[in-house]
Amino acid sequence: MRTLVISDIHGCYDEFNALLTRANYDPSEDKLILLVDYVDRGQKSKQVVAQVMNMIKHDNITALRGNHD
Repeated sequence: MRTLVISDIHGCYDEFNALLTRANYDPSEDKLILLVDYVDRGQKSKQVVAQVMNMIKHDNITALRGNHD
């Protein structure tokens, strides 16, 4: 089992998903920890928040809230 840690997504939905793909993230095999700042700056903050909430519910990830959230 790998532990993947990602921080400062800042509304960059496409880049976030590209990173998950590049890392071959597998929720059944990997532990994902998201560190702070899901919104602000990027154009797709709403999509990032929806995805993170869905991942918390279905993939049992850990997501910490940041100063922009």
